[in-house]
Amino acid sequence: MMPMMRATEMKKRESNGRQRAAHMPTRLRLLETLGLVPALALVPLLMACPASSADVRPPDDQFFFPTGTAISPDQSALFVANANSDLRFDSGSISVVDLEAVKQIASDWLADDQVPSGLDCEVDKSFAYTLVCNEAEVVRADATVRTGNFATEMGVQELDDGSLRLFAAVRGDPSLTWIDVDADSQSLECGGSGPVPRCDNAHRLSRMRNDADVGNLASEPFGLYVDSVGGYVVITHLVAGAVTLADAPSDGGDPILADVLGGVFQPDPVTRVSSALGARGRTPGGLIYVTSRSEDRVQMFSVARIGREYPSLVPAEFFFLRGVAPSDDGRGIRFSDDGNQAYVVNRSPASLQVLDTSIDVTGKVRNELLRPV
Repeated sequence: MMPMMRATEMKKRESNGRQRAAHMPTRLRLLETLGLVPALALVPLLMACPASSADVRPPDDQFFFPTGTAISPDQSALFVANANSDLRFDSGSISVVDLEAVKQIASDWLADDQVPSGLDCEVDKSFAYTLVCNEAEVVRADATVRTGNFATEMGVQELDDGSLRLFAAVRGDPSLTWIDVDADSQSLECGGSGPVPRCDNAHRLSRMRNDADVGNLASEPFGLYVDSVGGYVVITHLVAGAVTLADAPSDGGDPILADVLGGVFQPDPVTRVSSALGARGRTPGGLIYVTSRSEDRVQMFSVARIGREYPSLVPAEFFFLRGVAPSDDGRGIRFSDDGNQAYVVNRSPASLQVLDTSIDVTGKVRNELLRPV
C-alpha cells in the first residue's frame, strides 16, 4: 500500500509551500525583470483608472469559461460552473439553465424548421442541423451566484426533505463551495447579498473540521463525487495525490471537511507531481474509485462512521489499468446504474477502458478489463 498522510502532515507541507512563495517575485517585479513593462510607470496608470465593482462583476446571464456541469434529479435545471479562467472578472460564478426553456426552443424550431421569432438564435452556418442561441435566452439571471475562480467539477445532493444542495470544487480559493437550491424557484443561496451575490465564507469550506490547528484543505481541489445516500462528498486534488472527505449530512446540517489522505498515488517520473483526479462511487453508499494522472492505478476507498465524530476515508484494494499501456493519465470515471461496469477515460494514450466491476462468488469486486476503445 502506498504511503499516506493525514491532515497534520498535509498542513506542514502547505506551510513550507507558503514560506517558499513568500520569497518569489511579484508579478510586477517579474515583468520589470523581463523588460516587458516599466514598473514605475504602471503604478500611476493603475491608480488613475480604478475599476468599479460593477465593471469587474461577472455577468448574470452568460457563460465564461464553463468547466463543470450538474443536472437536477428531475432534469429541469442544469447548473454550470464558470471558471473565469482569464480572470476578466472578480470571481467565477454558477449559472442555472432552465431546461424546460431549452426544450421549448428546440421544439418550436423543429415544428416548422424556422428560427423562433423574438429570440437571439440563428442556424449554424456550418452545421444546418444546429441552432445556436445566446445563453441569456435560457439562463436564470436572478439565480446566478458568484464563487472563487477556477471551479471545476460539481455535484448535486438530494436531502431528506427533497431539497437539493450543490457542491463545487474551486481551485482558486481553494475550497469546497456548497450552495442550497430553492426547491420551487431553483434559485441558488449561499449567504451572499446584492447583485450576483457571492458565496460567503461559511459556504466556502477551506479548513479541515473548521479548525485552523487541524489544517487547511489541500491545494488544487479538482474532482468531485457527491453521495446523497452516504451523506458525504469526496474531493480529489490535482497535486499531492490527496483525497479529501467532507461530511454532508442528509438532514440539511452544514457540511464540514472531515478527513484527508495525502500521498495516495506515486509521483509522475517526469514531472514529479502526484495527482488524484477522477472520483466516483460504484453504488450509492458503496466503494469509491479514484483515478490518477500520475500513475496507472485505481485506488478504492470506503467511508467509516461507526463510533466516530467525523467520517473517515478507509483505503481498500487497488488495481492497475493495463488495457492500453501505460494508461497512467486516468481522468473521469463513471459506472453503470447497477455498478457492474466502470468506464475510465484515459488521456494518454487516448482511450476509454470498460471494466467488469461486478461481484464474484467470494463477494469481491472483479475489476477486470472487458475492452479498451
